[in-house]
Amino acid sequence: MITALDSDGRVYFCLSHANTDQDTYMLFLRHLIAKLDLETPGWQESSVILADNAPYHVSVQAREYLRKM
Repeated sequence: MITALDSDGRVYFCLSHANTDQDTYMLFLRHLIAKLDLETPGWQESSVILADNAPYHVSVQAREYLRKM
């Protein structure tokens, strides 16, 4: 399960039958960011993304994607 929560109490989550890997994490990020862009334009200015040190959280692909958003 991958979960995100905002300071307004909204919860966003993804359930998977397989272990989480980079592809799963990137898919979750893409959908989360698209949803946030629709719900709260400019969310990047007041948001922090906190993730543990799992290899797929700190991969080059994930870092580049987050840097560009």
